Amino acid sequence: MLLSTPETIQHILWQGQLELDSEEEEENFRFISPPSRPSYVPIVSIGQPEVWPLAELYSGVIPSWLEVKQNEAQFFLVRFACSLRNSGEDKFQITQAKFSVDLLPDNQQNRAIAFDLYPLEINQEIKRNCKVSLSPNIKFKEAQASLGGTDFALEYPELQPTIIATGVGEYKADWEYRKAQGKGVQGSKFMHMIVKVPNNMQLVRTKLNLTARLEQNGNPLVKWLFKTDIKKVPSDCLIVNLVS
Repeated sequence: MLLSTPETIQHILWQGQLELDSEEEEENFRFISPPSRPSYVPIVSIGQPEVWPLAELYSGVIPSWLEVKQNEAQFFLVRFACSLRNSGEDKFQITQAKFSVDLLPDNQQNRAIAFDLYPLEINQEIKRNCKVSLSPNIKFKEAQASLGGTDFALEYPELQPTIIATGVGEYKADWEYRKAQGKGVQGSKFMHMIVKVPNNMQLVRTKLNLTARLEQNGNPLVKWLFKTDIKKVPSDCLIVNLVS
């Protein structure tokens, strides 16, 4: 099965303008006046996560290595998505953004982990038509040009630098996007996670968050950090069920 990554977010969980992180401004940029007009503020979208049990992604016979692993825990593929739009003013651009996923404990304090992440690190200029499959230890790996009829792979039409992910094997994971060669961070971003869930855990919830750094072109000292975890976003809006 070839699971293609869409060009745009299919189902939007939340969309709106980010809010200035007033604490950082006060602490680090007290000598700079922040943008006052709403048109300066980045507009972002956060997609509803998509979830697939790993076994359902294989046509026909489930690989033996996956059957063995499923005796230890449940494994799911989760796709996260966000999009970032620069402000309407050319003199400002998003130069850095971070998408965070926090896997929350259940009532018995059981907790799922981010078993693996993709993309993990992208530094080359542009990576096109990238196919990614799973190894027998349930880790993402670049796939061969041709796949067998029963194999599974993700397909990315394009990946742009610079992308760095952290949190493999942990409860919280982040994907950080940085500008490269003067080009700001914008457009739709799609991220995949293998989630390992204890067999006795029936409900997996996650909290999503997005921050973006807005910079004045030509002056790297003039910058502001914007975030989503604010009063304008209801506290439970970005907490969603992955497995239930």
